[in-house]
Amino acid sequence: MWKAIIYFILFNFSQAANADLFTYRDEKGTLHAVRSAEEIPLKFRGQEKKLSVAKSSKKELHLRLKRISNSFYVPVNFGDTEEFDFVLDTGASVSMISTQIAEKIRAKSVGTLAISTAGGIVNVPVVEVEEMGIQGVSVKKMKVTVKDLPLKQAAGLLGMDFFAHFQMQLDTESGDLRLKPKYYPVKDQENDSAH
Repeated sequence: MWKAIIYFILFNFSQAANADLFTYRDEKGTLHAVRSAEEIPLKFRGQEKKLSVAKSSKKELHLRLKRISNSFYVPVNFGDTEEFDFVLDTGASVSMISTQIAEKIRAKSVGTLAISTAGGIVNVPVVEVEEMGIQGVSVKKMKVTVKDLPLKQAAGLLGMDFFAHFQMQLDTESGDLRLKPKYYPVKDQENDSAH
């Protein structure tokens, strides 16, 4: 049923082959995202924020996903929280969490975003989560939308703003997911080179 509600994000984060994204606000307070700092208009430079970088306690994650109908579910956590079932949605440019999870993890509000749904254009809250991950691989300081999905078993959608930080392989027959971070924290790189 959730496929009937297709989210086209008007603020396009899609085709994120390069995981670096920068955000800035214009004079009206509208949040914008671009792929490089050079794309930011001169009058707004200096206030931009570079979006999150992947971190990992593993070199690669291999996981068998749960499948319900035609959807794969990913066990997502927020730092040290319990795991929540999220729909893996490579067609979603921006991840989405439920209102209940946003409240539970005390996500910080950073604005709103206009999205198009089957019912028309709606403004949804945007929050920043400190850390969002899957079993040891995570992304820090992610900005995600907040909206409850019609699927009771789904706590949210995990979209390309998360997966853009990883080399990703998904076997749609078996449900095997492999994620390898594109970036490693400087500390991990130093530790790796010492071995």
